[in-house]
Amino acid sequence: MRRIRLFVGDEVLAAGQEFTLPEELAHYARNVLRLEQGAELQVFDVDGREFRARVTAVPKRALTLLAEQQIPALPESPLALHLGLGLLRGERMDWAIQKATELGAASITPLGLQRCTLRLDADRAESRLRHWRQVAVSAC
Repeated sequence: MRRIRLFVGDEVLAAGQEFTLPEELAHYARNVLRLEQGAELQVFDVDGREFRARVTAVPKRALTLLAEQQIPALPESPLALHLGLGLLRGERMDWAIQKATELGAASITPLGLQRCTLRLDADRAESRLRHWRQVAVSAC
């Protein structure tokens, strides 16, 4: 049986709390993972607490969950690894961020190096940073 584990965003959870997933995450859970009412999963919040949860309602554009019980969180590395990563073109940057997150990097700083061929203006840089944050969250 597969174990579904989702990051619920800025929500701070407590046992017995019912909450609604953000729209993008609800779309993913409902349409990609095909979660239905009664499905069990694990969720973790911004504070790193994990909960066993159950889907309580599946309206058209949302998904409501009940955080049933707090469970021990996955152990974190005692090392706070910080990765400085030169900008890479295309999907290579996504792949590097994904693998660094999976391997336990606590933070990643994209670096515009002298010999780096990728240059980002201010508007594009903000868009790419949002995208790379989402890649890291997905890799969790």
